[in-house]
Amino acid sequence: MQRVVHVTTFVHSGGGMQSIVRRHRAGDAALGYAVEVVAIFERAGSGRADTGLGAGWSWTPGKLRRHFAAAGHARTRDALVVYHNAWAMPLLAPGDGAARRVAFLHSDWPGLARRWPAIAQWSDRLICVNASLAAAAREAVPDLAPERVSIVPYPVEPVKSLGAGPRAAAAPPRVGYVGRLECEQKRVGRLVPLIAATGAAATWDIVGDGPERGRLERRLAGRGNVRFHGWLGGGEYWRALAGLDAVVFTSDFEGTPIALLEAMTCGAIPLFPAIGGDGESLARAIDPRCVYPAGNLDAAAAQLRALLPDGAKLRPRCREAVAGYTPERHDAAYAAALGAALQTPRVSSAQAGRRTTWSDALPLALVRRCYPDALWR
Repeated sequence: MQRVVHVTTFVHSGGGMQSIVRRHRAGDAALGYAVEVVAIFERAGSGRADTGLGAGWSWTPGKLRRHFAAAGHARTRDALVVYHNAWAMPLLAPGDGAARRVAFLHSDWPGLARRWPAIAQWSDRLICVNASLAAAAREAVPDLAPERVSIVPYPVEPVKSLGAGPRAAAAPPRVGYVGRLECEQKRVGRLVPLIAATGAAATWDIVGDGPERGRLERRLAGRGNVRFHGWLGGGEYWRALAGLDAVVFTSDFEGTPIALLEAMTCGAIPLFPAIGGDGESLARAIDPRCVYPAGNLDAAAAQLRALLPDGAKLRPRCREAVAGYTPERHDAAYAAALGAALQTPRVSSAQAGRRTTWSDALPLALVRRCYPDALWR
């Protein structure tokens, strides 16, 4: 039986990418594969079947490679290895012993435009969650064969019988942020001036967790119209989304945020920055006011205040816009992409030499912050 191994940063935490990894960990067996997961920043144990390397940002790239060689290589050798968002691919691919490799790009991220050639070198197939990412890959690597790129749109599970419950007639609209609370990509610090500029026009539900949660809670302390929910799951999550009138994004980099699709499925009006990709396209199709100049929080607040009174007209458009993002469409495209990776000749580098670069002796956090190019040499 062909083995498929998913290499990811986390698998048990919240987040769109993690939910997709968990989906395929549970569903790849139905496609005839034996499936395993190697989670770089999680520890093994607690009854989990996944391989956790337990890495931390104080680890050096060299230490990460050694731990992977000890704990992960036995999993990836002769397998079809799927690197989610290509994380750690240049560090681990030279020693993974994979039969084939797939880079599964869930989103744009800082520096991706410069990484496409290296990602293509180590990959037999690229999976992109939208056409914008696929086009960026082809533009950055002109000799990339078109048949090596697959588009696998994110899925949204249908919502059934999950109403938000009655709301008082005079209750202010509810606006939500849904996702990981971090700055590098999500820029969640922008929520503070956005909430201030919106004033008393809405209440805010912040659904998610991450390294910036404590800082946000301190900066928003005393505002009675802001509630932090942490990660929610199952019915709690869907009921929270069903209660939103609008959902906002503050990112500089996105692909097709699964939180956006899920919120729009519940009828939430999107407010999205002008950063390209499917997220911007979906928002603009609802109403041009749903897209604001990236980083301009005053404009975002003004557009949000203008959109909220039109909820009755816009909410049905939101549901219709994402109706095609079905699990069946995702699963069929994903199965075809893996099958194609296995059936076509290998083109990824099979090099297994030792990596010798000065950055391997520095902490990952320092290299990532100050010398990110060193990780991709």
